[in-house]
Amino acid sequence: MPKLTLRDLFAVLTIVAFALGWWVDHNRHARLRTQNTRMRFQVEVRARELEKHGIRVTAAEEGVMVTHGAPIP
Repeated sequence: MPKLTLRDLFAVLTIVAFALGWWVDHNRHARLRTQNTRMRFQVEVRARELEKHGIRVTAAEEGVMVTHGAPIP
């Protein structure tokens, strides 16, 4: 059986640390994408509700724009 050196142990530790860091980061981004999709859907639903009362909401990357107009019958 080959002898395990300190250098081998350090190499394995480095690989495991990089893999764990990637996995944590990947899961965080996946969770944020899911939250972003859910929030965008909620904004669209509420924007449609407000349009019935004559308030138009436009969401963009820069922010949200609200315009008042005549209510939709």
